[in-house]
Amino acid sequence: MEFIQASDVVHQIADGDHIALTGFGGMGQCDSILKAIRASFLQTGHPSDLRIFHAAGQSEVVSRQVV
Repeated sequence: MEFIQASDVVHQIADGDHIALTGFGGMGQCDSILKAIRASFLQTGHPSDLRIFHAAGQSEVVSRQVV
């Protein structure tokens, strides 16, 4: 299994993509990936218009600066 950095994942996400995340609430969710998506969007405007599917509701996303 190969591990890659969250910032490298963002470059594989195109505008309008649908992505699915794992985890439940604040446990096991992909914070580093969500933060990398946010950082990229704030810097470049991309990726945009994403549909994000998650098995459970997110908690504390505002206080963690995920949104």
